[in-house]
Amino acid sequence: MLDEKTLPEMHMEGDAGEGKPSEDATLSMEFDRETGLASLLSQTATAALWKEAAQAGVQSLMVLDMEGAPLALEGRFTREDAGLVFRFIRAGDPEKRRAVKFAGGVAAVFPVIHELLPAGHLVLGWEPVGKQRHSLMMALGGILARALDAMVSSRHKVLMTSGLHGRVVEESHAQLLRQNALLAESRAKYKALAENLEAEVKRQTAKIEETRRLFLQQEKMASIGQLAAGVAHEINNPMGFIASNLASLKEYARDFQKLIRRYQELVRALSPVLEANPSFSTLLEDMAEAEKEMDLDFLMGDVDALISESLDGAGRIKKIIMDLKDFAHPALQEAAECDLNAVLETTLNIARNELKYKADIIKDFGPDARAWCYPQQLCQVFLNLVVNAAQAIGQKGEIRIATRSENGNVIITVRDNGCGIAKEHLSRIFDPFFTTKDVGKGTGLGLNVAYNIVRKHNGTIGAESLEGKGTEFTVTVPKRMKNEE
Repeated sequence: MLDEKTLPEMHMEGDAGEGKPSEDATLSMEFDRETGLASLLSQTATAALWKEAAQAGVQSLMVLDMEGAPLALEGRFTREDAGLVFRFIRAGDPEKRRAVKFAGGVAAVFPVIHELLPAGHLVLGWEPVGKQRHSLMMALGGILARALDAMVSSRHKVLMTSGLHGRVVEESHAQLLRQNALLAESRAKYKALAENLEAEVKRQTAKIEETRRLFLQQEKMASIGQLAAGVAHEINNPMGFIASNLASLKEYARDFQKLIRRYQELVRALSPVLEANPSFSTLLEDMAEAEKEMDLDFLMGDVDALISESLDGAGRIKKIIMDLKDFAHPALQEAAECDLNAVLETTLNIARNELKYKADIIKDFGPDARAWCYPQQLCQVFLNLVVNAAQAIGQKGEIRIATRSENGNVIITVRDNGCGIAKEHLSRIFDPFFTTKDVGKGTGLGLNVAYNIVRKHNGTIGAESLEGKGTEFTVTVPKRMKNEE
């Protein structure tokens, strides 16, 4: 437990954040005041943070909100400690990291930053150690604080997006209905046109094609609206400097390791001379005992592994963002020979957040799945199928995706063990605007768009289903399109 008498001895380390918040940051600040850090930080997140910190030698951890309420207390910290630390925080700059030495060890305070503003504080405690170890612990605390920033930011985006999603889908549904009415009016005008008005027919055909492309893009936006609850492109910028800082930290750690090993070599070289002197002999024994107690060789090796794993995680997040950005771009107008297994992998990467809590993905990809196609359009088909499969599953199920080559075609199957489709509805699932979902939860265009895209590839799509057992969709795509033969 901290001693209140030691608080005036605290000293500051690090730099405060600079710059004024933008208008967007001010809006986010209003949202934060409504939800609070307690709503943005889960017990699972703090438990994972404590596990990593404890493995690195941290003995105590607490998280405080801006009012001083403890959201997490791990190790030796108590509520009384939280009150003492918060009184010190209020007496100084809340955007600076600080550390205090006391009889029981060291306590370090790191600000939790959200949308450029302080949202709370991360406090770590450890026993007194050497200056280099202290610097490493402070660096680790900075990394953990930034990881906590990322967790809070991600949860914030989930809350904001899920609140807006229903309204966006309803507005999109109403817009599609209006466009469908315009399309019906356009068809009526076609019947009235004379057969010799070739130029008018071409103009109206171009108008319909443009409307179809608009429908395709609208369906993409509806799918992205569902997926954006866990993935948003705004994380691209912070991930850039997180990855950059981790790379720099890795280089710094290697320099520290080189210097420590040089010191060890120097000690070993001087040991025969120093051991003859009783005072130096005792010092050498103390140093050897300290190295053994802190397991210095393990720590020096584990730092590289921890940073490498963090860099790998940053790279995976960047890959998800790039796949999502590629998917959102308008489809290319030219066909290309593509590996449909790779297209499916991209689809699953985009839909990962939608699927990971609902279903286990079981893949059975054949070796020869190359075909001439419009890859972004087929990505839309596969995305509609796997998202529909996830939505058909109740609590937790599985989705099996398989590919195989047969008679000049690539055959893709997507099977789930969800609620299935009623027999009377099975014949209508590819009709435009047909849906069995509640209003606002489906446009009724997902399977119709998939059907039209597959037809454009001279392929077929069908479904088999047993109510209460699950559904299997089968897509057949020729390896060579007619215009490529």
